[in-house]
Amino acid sequence: MASIKYNIKQLTVQQDFQPDILSDDEKVLVNSYDVNTLFDPAKNFIRLEVKSLDGTTIETRPNLIEFSLLQNAQTAGKVGASRITLDPVENIKSANLEGSDVLLHYKFLNTVLSSQKFGGDLFIKEISPDRTEIRLLSSQLTDEELILAGNAFAAKLSQESSFIDFYLYNQEDFIPCLNIKTDSSKGASIILKLADALPTSYSVNSTLALVEDISEPITFECTAEILEDKKVLPRLKGPNFAVEVSEQKSNSTEYFNYNELFSFPLTGSYYELYSLFNDSSAQISINHNDYSDFIHFSSAEERLRNFKYKLDLIHSYEDSMYSASLSGRNLQGISGSKDYYQGLISGIVNNFDHYDRYLYYESGSNSWPKSNSTKPHLPIRSTESDSITWYANQITSASNYDASNFDILTNTIPTFLREDSNNEPYLMFIHMIAQHFDNLWIYFKAVSDKYDADNRLNFGISKDLVKDAIESFGIKLYDSNSSLENLFASFVGETYNTGSEAISSVVTALSGSSNSYLQPVSKDAYQKEIYKRIYHNLPHLLKTKGTQRGLRALITCFGIPDDILEIRYTPGVKIQDEDYFGPTPYVSQSNGGIRVDNSGSFTTGSTLSSETSVIDKRYKYSEDSHEVHVGFNLNKQINDRLRAATTGSFNIDDYIGDPRFAQDSKYFALDKITSKVLSEDITWSDLTDSWDDANFEWDADLKYITSPKAFIRLLKFFDNSLFKLIKDFIPARATAATGLIIEPHVMDRSKAKTPEVSFTDEIYTASLSTYKITGSDGGSYPFAASQSYTTDYSASVVTPIGKVQRNVTGEEVRLTGEFSGSFLIVQDGELNKNNPLKKSAQPIVTMDFTSFFLSDPLPPSCTIALKVEYEGDFYQIYTSGSGFISQTYPTAIGSTGSLGLVHDYDTYEFFTLEALPTYPATLIGWYTSSVGGTAISTGSTLTIYKTDEETYGNTYYARFTS
Repeated sequence: MASIKYNIKQLTVQQDFQPDILSDDEKVLVNSYDVNTLFDPAKNFIRLEVKSLDGTTIETRPNLIEFSLLQNAQTAGKVGASRITLDPVENIKSANLEGSDVLLHYKFLNTVLSSQKFGGDLFIKEISPDRTEIRLLSSQLTDEELILAGNAFAAKLSQESSFIDFYLYNQEDFIPCLNIKTDSSKGASIILKLADALPTSYSVNSTLALVEDISEPITFECTAEILEDKKVLPRLKGPNFAVEVSEQKSNSTEYFNYNELFSFPLTGSYYELYSLFNDSSAQISINHNDYSDFIHFSSAEERLRNFKYKLDLIHSYEDSMYSASLSGRNLQGISGSKDYYQGLISGIVNNFDHYDRYLYYESGSNSWPKSNSTKPHLPIRSTESDSITWYANQITSASNYDASNFDILTNTIPTFLREDSNNEPYLMFIHMIAQHFDNLWIYFKAVSDKYDADNRLNFGISKDLVKDAIESFGIKLYDSNSSLENLFASFVGETYNTGSEAISSVVTALSGSSNSYLQPVSKDAYQKEIYKRIYHNLPHLLKTKGTQRGLRALITCFGIPDDILEIRYTPGVKIQDEDYFGPTPYVSQSNGGIRVDNSGSFTTGSTLSSETSVIDKRYKYSEDSHEVHVGFNLNKQINDRLRAATTGSFNIDDYIGDPRFAQDSKYFALDKITSKVLSEDITWSDLTDSWDDANFEWDADLKYITSPKAFIRLLKFFDNSLFKLIKDFIPARATAATGLIIEPHVMDRSKAKTPEVSFTDEIYTASLSTYKITGSDGGSYPFAASQSYTTDYSASVVTPIGKVQRNVTGEEVRLTGEFSGSFLIVQDGELNKNNPLKKSAQPIVTMDFTSFFLSDPLPPSCTIALKVEYEGDFYQIYTSGSGFISQTYPTAIGSTGSLGLVHDYDTYEFFTLEALPTYPATLIGWYTSSVGGTAISTGSTLTIYKTDEETYGNTYYARFTS
């Protein structure tokens, strides 16, 4: 949908289409100015006139309400807004003029004779002969209200420094006025002097209103531009390389495009992978050994013959492709070239259905005969004897099934049509439709298989859906390291890609198993078979979650014997009666954490004794640890040897933690015992002896594990997703150590030197040279042998705890002058108290002082009371020339020649002065003195703030011309 863009331009005064009040000669005598007036929405109104670009009026809106006063529109301390927000586009839309080029003229008006937005209408009583003077009466205002309002407006016109535009207005026309006067000789009336003659359309008794401009009008030129919609093409979203790799995913392979993924030669060995990648649906569980499991409407015989036809085509194309490769023809798209036949084969393979893939790729009695017993299986040609025999027997079996299948779709065709050989194309079409319905039927039938938790790969719930079914129960599943294998090993079952490793032979289980035909198992099938085992055992796994029994069942689901991965945890160890190595994981029994002290051993069985308490007030056991080990611990055999070599009285706390050895770098006594126990060399065979006790037949293979590297390499063939899943099946507080566990043995204790603080306690002394000063009273107090004077006295002072005796006995009064019963006289230091100028607008301070040293009884406390009054800052304002001054804020003071005022900035942030020149005098400006001085402002209004006093002082002059 096209959109409209408006280009809005504000026109200047010269471009405005409004008529000028003044002529060109008059404009030369008058300077231009800006009207700075506040807009009060309760009293003032906006008139909008919409015109075409040539000036023709389209619509007039006398009272526009589509405007807003945004934040900071109000002026501090004043009623009204200094900023008005207009929306020309919205005004155009509300006038139903979208897409038009228009002029919007906004006029900001105030009703002169009314305190409301509208009212005070007048009607014409008399008109002068030249129609430039008229007398008007009011039918809404009383005589007193009319005279009072008219005089106020006339005084405003005489006092304003700039001319106020005012008009007679009837919502259509504006009649400019020059002057106003009230008259009571013929009743209360208003006489107006017009700028031009009154239009002839107005006569006596015509109704008009008197309005004034409160701001300059504004005109916008709005031109519309039609914007066509841009055509947005759909774009594929690019890869998100910033996404975090989830812990559920293993390391992925490097990036390949399609050609790089399938850059191998297209032979029979790789057809299966092509076919799998072109099948977008989930592979449901189908038993292809039983026709009734996947054929319901179609013909088993027809589908078998159809496959034979496809197989013969593939072999024919392979022969032709081989001939083309010998001739060197390998031109893209050219008939008869190698690439041409490769495309034909790919077209057939890509369109295999599930039954075709079973016959072509799988090995079994009901699949097409193969020339080899290992994957990838190669189907033999249909002309060989084995194929001929198998095909004849299979056709007979398929024909018998079709004869007994009452739901076959061809049964809906009348018999006379089926028996007519001319209708073979129609029968072929019905077979194709029936096969299509069968593909829908097997998926419809498989809906209920979701609840069939069969642990076999191709039975029960589909192997492609089992992962989602498990995760729907809140179980996380993780990818294994097999994601790094090549595509054939993952999906087809090709031999493991060893890279630099040399593997000369591979053992494949082909007998003794019901799934021998699946060998070798692909990585994808192996992973999904594990999922099916987990799904089959999910009730048991969830019921035993967090227990050793549950972990053992989970490990078994991955096909790992229970003797390979040991589960160990760390309950509290008895300290006093057994050898104690600290809280190390060593318990693997299911009841290992149950402790009773009646027999000195662990209780057997799965329940506690009802007669024995498991609580002992004495501290005999170490704290239980939350650590759980599931994996291969390389130090297990060394730990067993250390425990066997120590006696029951061994306690590791006797060798570690002694504060006397805080500065040692290691535990020497413990290391000495450890080296003695391990004096004989520990060989790798000592670490792998326990494998001989396992109940699996790997003895022949384990003899090659002769180094730690070989032992660690063994873990490479384990599904590492098991170790991730184990952490979800242990208690939340437990700390799991899984996989290959490498840790110090039980007697290996690291030690760091404790930081030592050193300090010195020293006392430094020194001496300073001093001087003795003596003094006397200078003979103020006579002393003679016959008569002596003393200044010592006894007194008491008042303290918070009462009177306290204070005796002066050292004659120090002769120097300080502090005599008993003396008075303290406090003065303000003012020597010119009668100076009135020093008191103007100054704080009044009163002091009440009570001395401590008056005669007894003393007052309870010394009280000082201060009273301060701030009257404000004093200012003097004068005029120079012909004019007056007045204060307009915060209080109104009428016109005067000079003004002395006191302003309190704590109450009002500023005060405002206004200069009123006497006609024909004009204002020069505001200065700091009558002659010369500093110029402050040239405007008629002057606002004084606290900071202005620091700059210009407190004396101001309004200078006018004479």
